[in-house]
Amino acid sequence: MANHLIFEFNTTRYAIAADAVRTIFWLPELAPVQDLPPYFVGLINLHGDVIAIVDLGQRFGHPAKPYRLDQSVILLEQDGYVVGLVADAVHDLLEIAPADTAPYVQLEQDDPSGPASVIGGTLKWQDTVLILLDSIALLRLVMQAPDEPSATTQPTDRFAELTAAQRARLRQRTQQLVSIDAPLGQAGHVYALVRIGNGHYAIALEHVAEFIHLDTCIAIPCCPPHILGCVNLRGAILTVIDLAPQLQGAPLRDYKDIVVLRLDEQRLGLAVHQIIDIQTFEANALSPLTGQAYGHPQCKWMLQLDDGVAGVLDVDALLQQGLLEVNEQV
Repeated sequence: MANHLIFEFNTTRYAIAADAVRTIFWLPELAPVQDLPPYFVGLINLHGDVIAIVDLGQRFGHPAKPYRLDQSVILLEQDGYVVGLVADAVHDLLEIAPADTAPYVQLEQDDPSGPASVIGGTLKWQDTVLILLDSIALLRLVMQAPDEPSATTQPTDRFAELTAAQRARLRQRTQQLVSIDAPLGQAGHVYALVRIGNGHYAIALEHVAEFIHLDTCIAIPCCPPHILGCVNLRGAILTVIDLAPQLQGAPLRDYKDIVVLRLDEQRLGLAVHQIIDIQTFEANALSPLTGQAYGHPQCKWMLQLDDGVAGVLDVDALLQQGLLEVNEQV
């Protein structure tokens, strides 16, 4: 099993190995490039590093399209290559076993410079089919210019359809990437790693009171669906929540454990499928996620693991959004 990042571009959904993903951020203003193929759509300054941004659709010969304000950049780094890919949306993290994948059927004659050369297979996911990308082959492909110039024409302004206010937002994003804040916490920050469904998440240990096994959870009437119920914790009633609707779009069941969160003077139970570990991470293991680029606003940071990545749950944001309130009326 290996973690993969699920993203979408030009109506196609892709999966790529999460260990190749360095960070994800909103699409900023792009500095123009010269003497490069048109699929190199610009350069950015990411905290002092100059990164080339690639349009995957153009690399595979599709027509260029104007960019939007709600698009993201997935920064890949592997095998000595670093490049950013424009994405329409970033959906989720998913564990994929090789046995679950099916071969990619190439209907036309193989093209050594085409998309088939970087596709490792396909996988049914939700109501669609995922295209599994070979991250190393993809990075090598996009960084190697074809022998013949591309026939695809590139618009002079990829942001031509944006308003003046939206262009100002792009410039603001660019400035934020140059002077990006240091990751949360200092070196040696401790996180609890958990699994909810197919996603891996990290919780700062300062918010964790204890871990308990989930035996019997009693339903609470007149509560929103993300409230699983309550359990008896040494004589005290502990409310247990299911964050899967916010994190993954649908409620889940078959939870095995509870992370007891410390929220000021209160305690709240977070249902999880597995408590993986408690680990100390250096500050450079954290990468920022802007807005909802990770797929949900509850994660503003991504934690690099040995075998993938985990979204760092923003407990304070959960409180501010009222997701932990249980006083909903029917």
